[in-house]
Amino acid sequence: MLLLDRHRVAILLELCRFGAASEAARVANSDALGTVLLGLYNGATTSARKAFLDRMNPLPQSQKPWGAVTPTPSNPTPAAVLLLYGQRDDDPDAAEDGNRLPERGSAVAAPWEPLYAAIDRWDLDAIARFIGPLGWRVPLADAVQKGAEPDQGEPAPPMVPVPNPGPAPPLPPVPRPPDPSPPVPANFWRRPEVLVAGGVGAGLLVAALFQSLRRPSAPEVRT
Repeated sequence: MLLLDRHRVAILLELCRFGAASEAARVANSDALGTVLLGLYNGATTSARKAFLDRMNPLPQSQKPWGAVTPTPSNPTPAAVLLLYGQRDDDPDAAEDGNRLPERGSAVAAPWEPLYAAIDRWDLDAIARFIGPLGWRVPLADAVQKGAEPDQGEPAPPMVPVPNPGPAPPLPPVPRPPDPSPPVPANFWRRPEVLVAGGVGAGLLVAALFQSLRRPSAPEVRT
């Protein structure tokens, strides 16, 4: 099974909409985006972390952290997707949380291929249609096109971890990452103790990623 946290996906979608509104909105939500990315980074495999850093490190500081969720002509799949697909699953039998999907490319994953494709191209509206209140769900139109058998008028695709037909609820107005760990302070990336959190190797990678998120302060005016 693939661990794909729909809560963090929903928050990323909402932050992307905020960021598209104006430069002021991007500045106001930069810390929230950085916190979500940090949670995804800490939960990712080593290979997913490396792939993410390889994409982010060449970006100029002015494009961070928003470059992680911004498609480009050369990279239509944002770097954050590498972390979403690369989460470590420490409890693969916990399908009841609604965040597990069939492995991409498997026979039972066919109803979910439109979701995977929407994530690849970072289509915010298409992704949101797959988010249900109790888990990932296949929208009715997609199920009909795929020839899924209806269940009392609603789609019931095979091997759905937590099928929950019905319209997707509105996304939360205030993004709050559902990270079980304590809230990350706003100046998290500036603290030297981050370099040893979770081991020196992982700390150095996290520090290298988020050190560039510091916005330079205005120069002191001397009279």
